[in-house]
Amino acid sequence: MVLRSLRWLARIRSMSATIRFRLYGRRVEQPPQAGVPLSISWERALANLELLPRMFAEPDGSFLWSGHDERVGPWQLEGTLFDDGQVVRRIELVGNCPPANWLGFLQALETDWHSISVELLDESQVVDGHWLAAALRAES
Repeated sequence: MVLRSLRWLARIRSMSATIRFRLYGRRVEQPPQAGVPLSISWERALANLELLPRMFAEPDGSFLWSGHDERVGPWQLEGTLFDDGQVVRRIELVGNCPPANWLGFLQALETDWHSISVELLDESQVVDGHWLAAALRAES
């Protein structure tokens, strides 16, 4: 399990690798797991994401966020919000972006590293948000 997580950290740090994962909420004091909803409504999450520069969001919950970073060049992150009628159940993401943008993305969702779980689709593994934070801190 640790080796797969380390491979994932290397991929996100490289910024040249496209990563596929899902974001979920996380219950404090419990191991990370898929299926825990985020604590934000679909409508509010979509409205907040639309405020990010160069973010294009569709009414169906799909979005595309792209830009150019001086250090890494062009980047793109695309995804879809899924809800249960009340809150966002999960966010499916493909792509990569610079560390500062990840933080802005999470702030738009009104969450932080402590309250998310990350399902690494290529590794078939669920880790807590600290793994993502560690990868990004190493890059910034």
